[in-house]
Amino acid sequence: MQKLQDYLQQLKEIAFDPIYTTKESFLALPFDETVLQKTKEAILKTGVNPTSLKHIIVIGIGGSCWGARAIYDALKSEKPLAEMHFLDQIEPDNIEKLALKLQDYSTDQVAIINISKSGTTAEVTTNYKLLKETHPNRNFPEFFIRGESATKKEDNVLTLPDKVGGRFSVFSTVGLLPLELAGIDTEALLEGARQATKEVFVDPQNLMQQISSIFEAYQKEKTVYNMFVFSKELLSLTEWQKQLLGESLGKDKKGLLPVISQGSRDLHSLQQYFVGGKQIVQHEIISVRGKNAFQDTIKDAVLEIYQEEGIPCRETILEQLNEHDLGYFIQTNFFETLLLAHLMEVNPFGQPDVEGYKRKLKDL
Repeated sequence: MQKLQDYLQQLKEIAFDPIYTTKESFLALPFDETVLQKTKEAILKTGVNPTSLKHIIVIGIGGSCWGARAIYDALKSEKPLAEMHFLDQIEPDNIEKLALKLQDYSTDQVAIINISKSGTTAEVTTNYKLLKETHPNRNFPEFFIRGESATKKEDNVLTLPDKVGGRFSVFSTVGLLPLELAGIDTEALLEGARQATKEVFVDPQNLMQQISSIFEAYQKEKTVYNMFVFSKELLSLTEWQKQLLGESLGKDKKGLLPVISQGSRDLHSLQQYFVGGKQIVQHEIISVRGKNAFQDTIKDAVLEIYQEEGIPCRETILEQLNEHDLGYFIQTNFFETLLLAHLMEVNPFGQPDVEGYKRKLKDL
């Protein structure tokens, strides 16, 4: 516990001060009022009216897409939103299908967001080129998000602090711009994140106990971390969580292997293994309170079985499916990931073993 307390004290000195001098500085993004202000100013500068938009195209990869996608997918059934398309793989057929759909919409109904910290990411550059080639004579409004030190600077560029990594960027303009354009309440999202931060430092005991339990199970060879989601609206959120845990903790031959199960469907494919198979899995059961009474009953039965069998498990419940609670969940996960990395003695930043394929790609 003392090790966690000491690290939390270091984070407390960083989390409220958005000066971006350390890699943990991303924790302060929800407190940086200039981020949302500059995002809104960029929208005004282009003349885009978010209420007129029908389609938003986000061209990025990895963390540049997962945060906004997680929030958008969670809320799209709750309120009328512009349709958001994420081009995060090179798939010319899908781009052609999207182009056909866009033919029916005017230039004030579509916006394009190009996200690349370096400005030279191969997948982003290729997808942007392919998309532009499908409508050479139509000038849809475009936004570019680049790292502060990127050498290529297009018009209407928003910048991301160099110290902020992609998977930690959801509360930067990387996440806020597409969400603001789509009609999502970004103020409430940030307020939820701010509340999570404040609660961490007002009463850190609960967080430290949660992390200590996960780490204790990990030390007992429970190295698979199953996110068992019982609200279908949160599936993309657990995909975001999977990337956060996988890329942050999977270093030096250590870490948790994050996997996703969907209740109740996967009770009929994986539950037998979870209870009767090799005991290498610990679970986080995730749901929205009162969203589906039938699923809640099943979820409670699963929790009871895991408790009886001594299977490590914790439960996370979003009180409501709204921007505030999503912001709270995401910021809490950021803190949890940093603390787990600290206990595992791994560097949570960067993804050095992903860079290998990029080097190979450049040689082809």
